[in-house]
Amino acid sequence: MSALRKDQPRPTESPAALREKLLPDQMALLYSQIPVAVAGSFLCALAAVYLTRQSIPVSQLGWWLGANGGVLVWRTMLYILFYRWKPSPPDLNRWLVYFAVSIGVSGLMWSIPSIWFFPQLPLEGKVFIMFLAGGLSVSAVSTYSAMVWVPPLFYLPIGVSTVAGLFADGSQTGQVMGWVTAAFFGMLIVSGRNVHRSNIGALVLKLEKESLLTSLEKEKASAVGLNLTLNEEITQHRQTEEALRQSTKKLETAQNIAHLGSWEWDMLTNSVEWSDEAYRIYGRPLEEAITLQVFMGCVHPKDVDKVHMAIQAALEGREPYDLEHRVVHPDGRVIDVKAKGEVIFDESQTPYFMQGTVYDITLFKTVEAELRQAKDKADEASLAKSRFLAHMSHDLRTPLNSVMGFGQMLKKDPEFPLSPHQTESVDLILKAGKHLLTMIDGLLDLARIESGKAAIRMEEVNLNMLLDEMVLMTKPLVTQQDLTLEAPILEDRLPPVLADTTHLRQVLLNLLSNAVKYNRPQGHIRLEAALQENGLVRISVTDTGWGIPAKKTGELFLPFSRLGAERTGAEGTGIGLAISRSLVGQMGGQIGLESTVGQGTTFWVEFPPAVRSITGLQKKASNKTLF
Repeated sequence: MSALRKDQPRPTESPAALREKLLPDQMALLYSQIPVAVAGSFLCALAAVYLTRQSIPVSQLGWWLGANGGVLVWRTMLYILFYRWKPSPPDLNRWLVYFAVSIGVSGLMWSIPSIWFFPQLPLEGKVFIMFLAGGLSVSAVSTYSAMVWVPPLFYLPIGVSTVAGLFADGSQTGQVMGWVTAAFFGMLIVSGRNVHRSNIGALVLKLEKESLLTSLEKEKASAVGLNLTLNEEITQHRQTEEALRQSTKKLETAQNIAHLGSWEWDMLTNSVEWSDEAYRIYGRPLEEAITLQVFMGCVHPKDVDKVHMAIQAALEGREPYDLEHRVVHPDGRVIDVKAKGEVIFDESQTPYFMQGTVYDITLFKTVEAELRQAKDKADEASLAKSRFLAHMSHDLRTPLNSVMGFGQMLKKDPEFPLSPHQTESVDLILKAGKHLLTMIDGLLDLARIESGKAAIRMEEVNLNMLLDEMVLMTKPLVTQQDLTLEAPILEDRLPPVLADTTHLRQVLLNLLSNAVKYNRPQGHIRLEAALQENGLVRISVTDTGWGIPAKKTGELFLPFSRLGAERTGAEGTGIGLAISRSLVGQMGGQIGLESTVGQGTTFWVEFPPAVRSITGLQKKASNKTLF
């Protein structure tokens, strides 16, 4: 399974499709030769004028030279415009007509000396014109043979006029030279077709090589650079067999570097060919003759049925040949490979050829297994941590409840009333206990969420009702801290979102309480919701606090991380945002923030609408200070 042998049939395209693919390269070859052809034609025209000036009137020579020069200027302008405008493939046929017309006119201009000047020239002058016409015609065949019918547009007018002029001479020498010239132009027609076939063969070879390189680029991205280099080498040597051998060698090098082998299966001869790299991947010696049975013998016994079914499905045209399987080397070593291939069918949809690639993915499989093991260990460690936190929090709650119970009894005991100083001390004990209970509750929530035991009940949540509820629940805390809360009143109601109502309420309350705690005196809070362009509904809470430096935002969602707020006297445990992030993630949403130091912070959560077909909601909001 390697490159196709010369004696093997190749899949072909329709003539029309092949012509369409070859046209851009043919046009490039034609137009690239214009500068050389124009320079050669101009020099030959000067030589013709110089050598015939004694026999031909200057006025005739001047007219012919000027007209010929005009044609050469026209062809030069065509060359400049072609490469400046770079016409697209649909326009190439029109530019081919321009080129053909210019060649035909140039040929007519060079036929004038044979028609107009021959009667006035001696025999040696006619012979010179004959040789000049022959040289220009040979040059046209070698220069414009990319299109078989283009060179005749140039040399046929010249040949016909030259032969006619020599026969019209009337002398025996003129007759002989006329026949010789006719034979010369006849051979020129034959040789022109041969040169054209050679050029077309080279262009077809170039297309086949480019197709092969494209296939390799899709299989292995890391081999792109080598394939491009190989393509350049193929382009430079496309006209010779040596170029094909060089490109094959480079291809083998690329396969060795990328551990990418290629294979072919000719079903007509039941022969299988591998590239050298395929031999290495399958662990077989290079001199071994490969058959389908040998290939199946390399496949791991437990994967034989899978490979056989994949081949059968590809041959029946049901699905492409693309699978991973194991290979057993003669020394017992087992490797993993990824094989891909395509089947070529004849006109009756009967498969007759299959080719593809095989890639050694053992290293990737090993790394994948190691990453999976590492993830499993991390999950186990996280679960153990959550269980520890749950047990520890439960064990702390019992003695703490006893401490707070005794404190409340001391404070309310009518028989032994406390002094003001003692009452203040007991209040501090109760306040600290309440704070510790809050932290323990947060730890229990966090442990339950991270261990996957938090019950998530997804349902349609009416955001309009939930946001109104949030405003009413937050009102006492906002008023107590001398803050203002603003919320847009939406004329068009928001669509319901998919979330857990209880957990979403917990998340929003946490964000709003943070906006109150970490705001500045007489600050503002803004609660709003809107449908985003990405189709998600965003709920955001904005405060006018001191803001959060960008380098510290990554620490916000870590448990017990308060970014120094514990030194400000603001109450909190540093667990709320960690819990909120876990809850939002388990509900299929996203949470994030945007903050500017000195101006404030916006925390937001996003959830998908319950009805995905809701589009084009117009958000006409008017800000109103609620309290």
